[in-house]
Amino acid sequence: MDANKCQKVRAVTSSCTACLDICPAGAISIGRDLVEVNESCIGCGLCTNVCQTNALKWNHPPLMQIFQRVCRLAEKDEDVYIACASSLKGTVRTNVVEVPCLGMLPKEFWLAANVHAPNLQIIYRPPECLNCSLYHGSELFLKEKKEAEDILGRRFAVCEGEAVRVG
Repeated sequence: MDANKCQKVRAVTSSCTACLDICPAGAISIGRDLVEVNESCIGCGLCTNVCQTNALKWNHPPLMQIFQRVCRLAEKDEDVYIACASSLKGTVRTNVVEVPCLGMLPKEFWLAANVHAPNLQIIYRPPECLNCSLYHGSELFLKEKKEAEDILGRRFAVCEGEAVRVG
């Protein structure tokens, strides 16, 4: 995290509270010269998606690593999926990239995935998302995905997960 990039730290009159508003654990605090993420952080990554200045970054693993894994799987497997961890319920599948929450993925991820992994399908289960402690993640995911789809002029493949083969 880079407090010098934080809009609220740089300009105390800024009304930006995007990371504070999205954090389901209340783990972020912004002070005069710092942004802190405390031990109550659950590692969902939602704050990194809403931070407009990249003061907060996802590094568990970095977003680029997640994207590279999607691309590698897309090259070698005809069916590639991306899903949040809770929707997989601990089941390990070799053709699925697991993220803490789909809401952590910005529209740029979806745009790049369209080019480099056209066979990527999204496992999205709305009833589970609405009951998840990361319920804002579902809203954020749908917003980011729609923005990417509007730019691309096409929709991403979304499935309930039943067709996902165990690898």
